[in-house]
Amino acid sequence: MDVCGFNQTLLISVKVSAVWFVRVLAVSPSLNSDAEKALPAFPLGWKINIVALYYNHLGEQFHSHNIQTTFATNRDDLVHLTTDKDSKSFLVQTVSPGLTVLMVQGHPTNPSLSDYIPLLVLPAISEPPGSLRPGDVICFNSPVTNLNDQRGRWNVSSSQILQMNSETGAAIAKNSGTVVVYYKLEGGQQTFQQVVVEPASLPLVSVPTDRLLTNWPEASEYIVSVDLNTSAANTAQCTLDQWEAIEKNLQPKAKLQCLLHFSAPYLHMKTLQAVFHASSFYDINTAQYSCRIYVRPQSNSILHVLSTVSLSISLSVSLQTQSSASVPLPFPLSSTSVQSSVLLPYVPAFCCPVTEINLSHQQPVAEITLFGTKDMLSTLQVLSDTPDIAISEFHSAEDPTLLLLSVYSTSHFLDQASSTASITLYTQLSTQTHKVRVTRVVDRQESGQLKAYLHSEHLFIGTFVLFAVLAAAAALFIAYNTMLSHIQTQPAVYPDSITDQQRNLLVWLTPTDRSLQRRRWLWSAR
Repeated sequence: MDVCGFNQTLLISVKVSAVWFVRVLAVSPSLNSDAEKALPAFPLGWKINIVALYYNHLGEQFHSHNIQTTFATNRDDLVHLTTDKDSKSFLVQTVSPGLTVLMVQGHPTNPSLSDYIPLLVLPAISEPPGSLRPGDVICFNSPVTNLNDQRGRWNVSSSQILQMNSETGAAIAKNSGTVVVYYKLEGGQQTFQQVVVEPASLPLVSVPTDRLLTNWPEASEYIVSVDLNTSAANTAQCTLDQWEAIEKNLQPKAKLQCLLHFSAPYLHMKTLQAVFHASSFYDINTAQYSCRIYVRPQSNSILHVLSTVSLSISLSVSLQTQSSASVPLPFPLSSTSVQSSVLLPYVPAFCCPVTEINLSHQQPVAEITLFGTKDMLSTLQVLSDTPDIAISEFHSAEDPTLLLLSVYSTSHFLDQASSTASITLYTQLSTQTHKVRVTRVVDRQESGQLKAYLHSEHLFIGTFVLFAVLAAAAALFIAYNTMLSHIQTQPAVYPDSITDQQRNLLVWLTPTDRSLQRRRWLWSAR
């Protein structure tokens, strides 16, 4: 077999020279930040790939060498070193914040074959500005981004201690303990921050000092502030996206429980539970917790029953936590709660089933019945918007929960055809107000008299109109006849130029003396 082809010879020149110095180069992905300035240090938890490069006396880099490179640091607790198989590169893992010096040495006896690099490691995640306790809301932030300026995702080592929103970095402390917060970029790089949550403190419950709790349906919500010894500074750096995640996803108010307890007869327990409702609330502006008590609408019968019932209402506030340990346990965490209770100052609302009364000449007095406790009725104030209405009170000695109000009207009020007034009932113990409308009405006797008066007035007007029409007709008739008679008594003048035919026509039109005398006799006084 013949071999066909070309024989090619390559000449490669290999330059061998002595190593003069060594340089260290970081080949890991570049560190980007969304801040205006560069990061002052390597992020805690960052990975750095470092390569040792050797050069000759002309500054030319060697492609290959036979020097055994060694790496060392002065602080082994700050970074971890991992050497590759070729002993030319190594991996630096930052594990603790601080300053360490990295040494790269090519020969132990030649100082020129050594290089030193300072490595400053700092946390790249914002630290909590204040202490953390269960119930605290905190927003973590990091300026680190990837090459495309995309932000990373958040994670936490224990969701039982810190509940984290992975997209925004907002979190809420649930239990005491130590937890690690991770911020991971796309590509594998991540940084972390260790956070300590202190044990929960006893909730401090404060009731309002300017008002009392009441069952009046139109009363505004009764707000009881709850202090969990949390710090509002932890939410000072939250962004709008983080606040939205706190409100929709984390829901801090769900961690607080507000329960009402009633000391009342058993028959009224279900009624009280249906009337009063307590719910927890978290204010994102002040980062404070509270319990808000609402009063549901009630019928008049329920309002009547509760107005005279003597009872006491207490509020218990608890923060749901779990007993945690620093090491994993083979059994589930046991649920515990930190609870406080307080007695709420309560005053029942008075009941007035009357909303409108009518007054007339036959019934100039009306009564209004009120139901309430003795303390409530003793502070009741009655106010009328007109001096024409007088009110007197009568307290029943047999039943102290009953109050009768007598409403009197003056003659001026009753003399008016349509009069209205308003009576306002209020008390200094609560914001409850009740209005009663007073209306002047016409009774049967007044209605009959009014009808008779209107009938006689209509009859008089009809008679007057009839006589006026007859008088006007007579005057017109007399005026007409007078004018007609005056025209007929004038003599007829016959000019010479009138023809015989025209004269005969005028004679025919002119009345004769006999007819004129007949007409005059018709109107003669005889």
